[in-house]
Amino acid sequence: MLSRTGLRRVLFPELSLFRVILSLAFVYAAVAGLAWLYADRMIFLPPPPT
Repeated sequence: MLSRTGLRRVLFPELSLFRVILSLAFVYAAVAGLAWLYADRMIFLPPPPT
């Protein structure tokens, strides 16, 4: 049976604090970029048809 450390090495072979922080920063930037683009779409709506 694998110990807790051994199981973690099998599931996450190269998990480091730097890698986790870098991944979180990338996800945050991607969501912020999509929100920024979507907000521009909502602000500049075409006029309704008459």
